[in-house]
Amino acid sequence: MIGVCTGVILLLFSDVASDLRRCPYGTHKRIRAQWKCVRPVYKGNIDAEKCAVDNFSPGSIKSNENDKCTFIKSLCTEEGQLAFKNGSTETDRSCRCDYRKGYDFIIAPINSCTCIPFDEDCSCYKKKCRDSSQVLTPDYICTQGYNDSDAFRCPRITNAE
Repeated sequence: MIGVCTGVILLLFSDVASDLRRCPYGTHKRIRAQWKCVRPVYKGNIDAEKCAVDNFSPGSIKSNENDKCTFIKSLCTEEGQLAFKNGSTETDRSCRCDYRKGYDFIIAPINSCTCIPFDEDCSCYKKKCRDSSQVLTPDYICTQGYNDSDAFRCPRITNAE
């Protein structure tokens, strides 16, 4: 009976040690943190836990699962990108291309106004309109200009964003 208990305890600590090796440390911290850092918590009860603000995990996570909040939310800081909505504990942040600076999506996203990096390519490019006096609207269309009263499908980006 002692051998069985020892085997279970060693297996448990073995699993914890292998999971902790996946967490960032030393010079590998930056590289590993971009993919996955799993730190299991063995505390007896199975209860739901929320992810940290900058992490998410599709679906609910139980405390006995070792893949807790494995995804780090996208920063939306690539060229021409802006964060649009922060997402939730179950969804990634959504991004927009900054039409005010002439950026549009390279590949049109599922939602024509915003893009979710976890699900699709949110890369932006500097769009060249036919006439250099034209600007992009919030809908990413070249025009001679627009007024505050003009209606668009996509919301405007405010100065605070």
